[in-house]
Amino acid sequence: MQRREFITFSGAAAAAWKHAKRPTALLREAGYLLLGLVSLATVTALCFWLDVPLVAVAFAYLIVLVLLSLVSNLSSLIVLSFIGVCCLNYFFAPPIFSFRIDYPQDLVTMSAFLITSFVVNVLVTRVRDANQRLAVTNDALRIENVERKRAEQALRESEDKLRQVLDTAPGLTWSTDSNGSDGKRDEVQSRFVAQVQAILNVLPAYTWYAAPRGTLTFVNTRTADYLGIPEDHPLRFGIDVGAEWDHAFALLHPDDREDARKYWSSRLRTGEGGEHRYRVRSAQGDYRWFLTRMEPLRASDGTLLLWIGATLDIEELMRSEQGLRESELKLRELIETMPSMLWSTGPDGEPTYVNQRILDYLGMRFEDFLDVGWKEFVHPEDLPETARAFYQAIQTGEPHQAVHRLRRADGQYRWHHARAEPLRDKEQRIIQWYGLSVDIHERKQAEEQLRRSESYLAEAQMALAHANRVATMGQLTASITHEVNQPITAAVTYALAARRFLNADPPNLREVDDALSLIVKEGNRAGDVVGQIRALIKKVPVRKDAVAIDDALLEVIALTRTEAANNGVSVRTQFAEGLPRVQGDRVQLQQVMLNLIVNAIQSMSGVEDGNRELHISTVSIEPEGVCVGVRDTGPGLSPESLPRLFEPFYTTKPDGMGMGLSICRSIIEAHGGRLWATRCEPRGALFQFTIPR
Repeated sequence: MQRREFITFSGAAAAAWKHAKRPTALLREAGYLLLGLVSLATVTALCFWLDVPLVAVAFAYLIVLVLLSLVSNLSSLIVLSFIGVCCLNYFFAPPIFSFRIDYPQDLVTMSAFLITSFVVNVLVTRVRDANQRLAVTNDALRIENVERKRAEQALRESEDKLRQVLDTAPGLTWSTDSNGSDGKRDEVQSRFVAQVQAILNVLPAYTWYAAPRGTLTFVNTRTADYLGIPEDHPLRFGIDVGAEWDHAFALLHPDDREDARKYWSSRLRTGEGGEHRYRVRSAQGDYRWFLTRMEPLRASDGTLLLWIGATLDIEELMRSEQGLRESELKLRELIETMPSMLWSTGPDGEPTYVNQRILDYLGMRFEDFLDVGWKEFVHPEDLPETARAFYQAIQTGEPHQAVHRLRRADGQYRWHHARAEPLRDKEQRIIQWYGLSVDIHERKQAEEQLRRSESYLAEAQMALAHANRVATMGQLTASITHEVNQPITAAVTYALAARRFLNADPPNLREVDDALSLIVKEGNRAGDVVGQIRALIKKVPVRKDAVAIDDALLEVIALTRTEAANNGVSVRTQFAEGLPRVQGDRVQLQQVMLNLIVNAIQSMSGVEDGNRELHISTVSIEPEGVCVGVRDTGPGLSPESLPRLFEPFYTTKPDGMGMGLSICRSIIEAHGGRLWATRCEPRGALFQFTIPR
């Protein structure tokens, strides 16, 4: 009873302590939520700076959420999942800095991230909670075991003291010798029994003794009070009323009587001590579990005198064991019903458990799996890297993850993402590895299809950009013809002059040499013009080199000089000194410059009053690199057209296709820069783009 009161008091104290710690738990959870926000912000900034693709960013977010699920609760993880989706949409899904989604594959990626994060977080938090409940149950069971050992130790010490009393106390040594009178023997026996009863009554346990034939003869006061035995009952005084050896089994639970009868019968037959557990009915009619240990008490000549027993209340221990079994059953049911493959290994990496889903996938029993191991099912191409990563984790104790193909029972290989975390004891020694393997075959196929689609899109963009260059060059036919004719006409003029100098008498060879040098110069000039035109028209792969922006601009300005003059446009340049070279494809960058300059010239062709001026400038900016500006004095841009100016197939020109500016923005963004337009006052427009170093 004292023990139960102590347990009740301990439970109340624990509840009060738990109630007092609720504010602390809320603060801790708020800290985990803040940690999650900081982690997502850090990953977002790093990925945005490195220009990481949307799928890779989603995977990085998923890793952060899985790590946070080991310590945080589900509500915080759900909030972080939605924040992650918003970050993916705003910062990484085109168009960036907008919540609009233009591409279906981006919507699929973000949906897959959200669903996967929900599933993984729910599973991990459930497993974590189950492990915590299991740890609490184990602690309670450990405490019960300690208390039980203490009680058993006290019982053994009491038994030893009893034996010492019986062996050393005068008048308590019992013998079956026939010497001496019957009266003296009865007197000694009476004193002996009284001493035994006195000792059993003061022991802090439920104690009793039985006659050599097995009949329960005496129970101490603690036991009698529990059973509700009347004050004048013979069992309280050790009076043998000649009952059957098994009459006391009526006090046991009906389900335990037969086993107890068989066990007690075996003790009587062998004369050896032992212990047995069963449920005993109390005075109130309820049953509690007890563990009874009985030992034979013999005389000096070995004759059996009494069976002495001590009984311990193990109700809380049995309940803890039952709770542990129920927790293990619930955990196993949870593991078996999870839509994932779960497994565990020992500290050395040897498998200790795989759930039924894995066995169904592999098509074998657990015993057969232990014989062959994972190596038989990992794709041969993935096995070396998977084995290296796993055994490195075993040696270092770091968490493990791998993406590999596993063979299914029908022979098909499917992609899986495997993760493993170590479970450590208080000394931080690894006692178990727990792993999760998720089927990502459809996701890998979608990623491969997306890569092919992106490749096809890149090829289509290259073809479209090439077509745009050719179309733009077609608009400059007159200007190109003039640029080519100029050096050719000059070369012909110098050739005629050379003939005249040769026909003179005497021939003026010095003038002839000067004329021939000028012919060579003009020929090279014509070749350079043709080379520039050919480079812009030729369809070549993208190649990034160090490009001098000023030189590239001057070449484009030279090609458009005649077009500008024909439209009455004066061209002014303002180039910054000491501009750094930028990394890019020279032809593509010149295509952007050509589009912007031609658009500016065409926009001013209809201006009747005022000057037609084209201002081209460059400036060095930190840390982006170089900024190029093209400003005109045309009619400018309307507020309605400005937001849609770079959309495909949107144009403000009657005969325009609406692809030039869209292609220009794609080229600049592919180089890591920006392209934008602003209105100028009182009229005109300014187009600017940046290119990093």
